[in-house]
Amino acid sequence: MVDNALLRRGRLIAKCEFNKLDAVKAQALSNQLGFATAIDQPMTLAEITNPGDMEVVKPAMEIMGFRRSELMN
Repeated sequence: MVDNALLRRGRLIAKCEFNKLDAVKAQALSNQLGFATAIDQPMTLAEITNPGDMEVVKPAMEIMGFRRSELMN
């Protein structure tokens, strides 16, 4: 999750995207890493290397800048 302002033309030298591995490749990687995980769907590297941490947690939105009440104190 990168802010679009950082992705504008002229800001980056390169952009790399890492898509999900298909089930066969994900299973092969999991086996090579020594995990006893049965994989039957495409997975990201993070999902493969953290098999016990499959719950997705959305980060809380941070507030940027100042709120008017903070300026009054």
